Amino acid sequence: MLIREERIPCRIARDILDTVDRGTNFLVTSHVRGDGDSYGSQLALRAFLLSMGKNCRVINSTPVPESYKFLQGASEIETASIITGSFDATFVLDSPCLPRLGFDSLDIPSMGTLINIDHHLGNSRFADYMLVDTSISSTCELIYELLNCWSWKGDSEVGLCMYTGLMTDTGNLCFKSVSARTFQIAYELVASGVDHYRLYNDVYRASSRRRLALMGEMLRDFSVSDDLRVGWFVFGRELLDRHGATGSEVHGLISQMMTMKSLDLAAVFVQDGEDTVLEFRSSEAYDASRIANHFGGGGHRNASGSCLRGDALEVAGEVMGHVLVSLEKYAITGGGGIFQAAAC
Repeated sequence: MLIREERIPCRIARDILDTVDRGTNFLVTSHVRGDGDSYGSQLALRAFLLSMGKNCRVINSTPVPESYKFLQGASEIETASIITGSFDATFVLDSPCLPRLGFDSLDIPSMGTLINIDHHLGNSRFADYMLVDTSISSTCELIYELLNCWSWKGDSEVGLCMYTGLMTDTGNLCFKSVSARTFQIAYELVASGVDHYRLYNDVYRASSRRRLALMGEMLRDFSVSDDLRVGWFVFGRELLDRHGATGSEVHGLISQMMTMKSLDLAAVFVQDGEDTVLEFRSSEAYDASRIANHFGGGGHRNASGSCLRGDALEVAGEVMGHVLVSLEKYAITGGGGIFQAAAC
């Protein structure tokens, strides 16, 4: 038996649609170093706005990775350090705060009405309209529910965008955030023509030989705490240069480290120019989002990240020094809360 839950308050859906009806020019954006959920949600919403006869620009602070360029509309995503132009409204997707967007600066008045659609912990409540629920598996799931409220269904390519977020933000529908409704949405998308097998191949069977070689180095050499519960690895400048690789090519490899049975927390440090990108993954024993928050980042309880200026080896020493000493401070003692959708 399929059970359809009312996941989005009708008032919020109406308010957002009224804003769309009144406006002409819209901006859609998301967090720095985007993932499948950020790109999938942005492109699905872009398709809806274009179908309404609206002008829509999608602007991110970092370029689309090769693994998501197959999505319909990905070639139209702009990359810029500063947003130019004036908009009636701006949709900020899959991001709990404005600094997470990664732009050098923001001209808030030129962005018009701010609408935030997100499922991350620690939301800063910065927008005029907020659709935020941390119990939902992905922002693409929220976008799907919102488009359903508006009785709009795109074609299978738009569905593919939403399924991308559903798949990548849930570990192929395996994470604890997955609900019966998540599976129902996946069913409805596949029934509408989404080729989930093609999507799996495009995203997960697209590794270069360099990426696989770097994964081998990580699995062979990653450090482990004395009790075998914490593991970490540094993709430093010398290692990346030796393989002729960039930092973006190792994104997500941390998940392979977490397949070690005894690990409750994993960390990866990746040199990216003058910065070091931090990735954290955890079991139900520790709250990875709180660790990331301590270092200026954020994310989910079991998957989070941050970015710090400096050499990866030095940053790793500082971060792991703190984590290993303060580990029990990040132990999970109760369930995570839900920040319900609300208008500010």
